[in-house]
Amino acid sequence: MTTTLNIEQAASLLHCHPDTLRGLAASGEVPAAKIGRAAVDMTPLIDWQTNSALQTLGITEIAAILRKSPKTVREDVSRRPEALPPRLIIPNSRLVVWRMKEVEEWLDARVQKPLGRKRNNT
Repeated sequence: MTTTLNIEQAASLLHCHPDTLRGLAASGEVPAAKIGRAAVDMTPLIDWQTNSALQTLGITEIAAILRKSPKTVREDVSRRPEALPPRLIIPNSRLVVWRMKEVEEWLDARVQKPLGRKRNNT
């Protein structure tokens, strides 16, 4: 049995604005299947949301991960984007989100290896 919801119900389930969901679907970031005039097949959306590689993080979550305040993260988005992981840009949306997978990769690339002391072989 296929579960169908309208765009508002699907957006509520995914914790985003309906316009954001429309943008994600239009850009191909979110799998969506239109059934009839206004219903969305929720099976691919539920699968998409549960895939950890595609889960998104907001400003509050990024701030907690980076141990910064949400205010600092907001400022860094516009003033110092290089201080943050690469953002997910959604066409026609001002939503500021990051993909969990890209955040993890960005953090892994910045982990410093411990500095070992060189021995003096004399």
